[in-house]
Amino acid sequence: MIFGYCRVSTLEQNPDRQIDALKLQGIDERLIYIDKYSGIKKNKPELTKLLLLLEESDTLIVTSYDRLTRDAMELFKLVELFNEKKIIFKSLKENLDISTATGKLCLGVFAHINEFMRTNIVETAKEGYRAGKERGKKYGRPNKLSLYEINAIQQEIAKGKTKQEIANDLKICRKTLYNYLKTEIKTWNR
Repeated sequence: MIFGYCRVSTLEQNPDRQIDALKLQGIDERLIYIDKYSGIKKNKPELTKLLLLLEESDTLIVTSYDRLTRDAMELFKLVELFNEKKIIFKSLKENLDISTATGKLCLGVFAHINEFMRTNIVETAKEGYRAGKERGKKYGRPNKLSLYEINAIQQEIAKGKTKQEIANDLKICRKTLYNYLKTEIKTWNR
């Protein structure tokens, strides 16, 4: 059987481009597994399910090897598993044959370069964040609730509505609601 695997890093991202590319390879959409997790995360539920289903002579196709993982060592372990189980692995973008020594070498080089680039992006972002904080830049969502809205929320709470229900109505997480309420109480007490 031919299986496909897609991964996007966040819930907001859309895997349609990957799905379309896999369908062009003749993969039935029911055999395409999709995760919405960062590539650096070890736990990818759909990938785990797929790995348990794969049998000898099955084919796994991804649009790019970094859809499996962004961690070079994890990628090598997966490739080793594919070789042990005699699973054919294809990456459309890189077009590598991992059953050959040259294919494994190229995959290793690409994987390490990809991991290096990701690490640099994360470090650069952290440095920018620290530099901004030192200059007084505020990060996060600004308080968008007025005193009137905070008062209305407190009245709803007094009537018995839960903070979780209110947070759901406002499309914010409960912690953000608590922060809004805490901020406004501090403001009022000045």
